[in-house]
Amino acid sequence: MQPWFRDLKMGIFVHWGVSAVDGVPESWSSTASRRPATTPRAWADLFARAGARYAVLTARHHDGVALWDSAHASWTWPAGARPDAT
Repeated sequence: MQPWFRDLKMGIFVHWGVSAVDGVPESWSSTASRRPATTPRAWADLFARAGARYAVLTARHHDGVALWDSAHASWTWPAGARPDAT
């Protein structure tokens, strides 16, 4: 670990995947009484007010959803959960 990293103290890890989609049985958002801001700028402002010195977006969580388009993964953000428009 780099010495400067310890000095940062608090950070935020954002896990974005199927658990963030309303209506999915694994969704945590369906049990939340208060929804957080949904824009990156609002998130950054909230993290800064909380005292976070860094934030990390988890690119692929253990649920298998990759946040990038890939020919090597069957479940990616571009191919992920969407409202049923049929």
